[in-house]
Amino acid sequence: MIQGDAYNENNHSAVLRFSTEGKIRAAILQGLLLPGERIIESKISEQLGISRTPIREVLSALEQEGLVTSQPRRGYFVVDFNEKDILEIYSFRILLEINAIKRTIPILDNSHYDYLQQMIVHMEHTEGQEDGVGLLAQYDMAFHDTFFQLADHKRLQNAWQAIRSQTMILIGITSKTHIAQPKQPHQIHQEILNQIRKKKMDKIEGVLITHIEDAKQRALAAFLSTRSMQ
Repeated sequence: MIQGDAYNENNHSAVLRFSTEGKIRAAILQGLLLPGERIIESKISEQLGISRTPIREVLSALEQEGLVTSQPRRGYFVVDFNEKDILEIYSFRILLEINAIKRTIPILDNSHYDYLQQMIVHMEHTEGQEDGVGLLAQYDMAFHDTFFQLADHKRLQNAWQAIRSQTMILIGITSKTHIAQPKQPHQIHQEILNQIRKKKMDKIEGVLITHIEDAKQRALAAFLSTRSMQ
């Protein structure tokens, strides 16, 4: 058991690391750090007023999460995409989500529906807020996470985790560049939930595919927009 000053020092280090990780993750998810952009440790160190050691620890953790990549003698970079990556992420997402929802529908109960509805309400309250991009992405992912968590399929969950962080980055870029969409996120997810309540899989697939295909087109447009600014 750690006691006294040793405990306080370790506890402070953990809090500092958590805070730093949250700030860097938010900068990536909100599009403040763009795909392919180098993460300059000295700049972050100066802005946060901390040493580089916890920053390196955080970047290593974010690399495991799929948000950043490291290059020998060059440092860390926000994970980058090309057009093929985006097409693959969204086509794979359709396959995964349809499978997860199919497995989940028979066991959904009122508590699950209440939680999903709550995420939609949070999306609506977050939309349009100047600093709400990161939160919106988190509520969006929390909605979709539910089906993978309930599906009780380890390999399906692992496959989702492999593209989850990159999907959140694309949501952040899309929101940051204000690419138009026909409906607000909460309206789209409400349509999905309404069909899930009816348990009509053909209708669910139709709404879900429309949603993800629209997200793909906006992500591609946002991707081209960010490339033109670099």
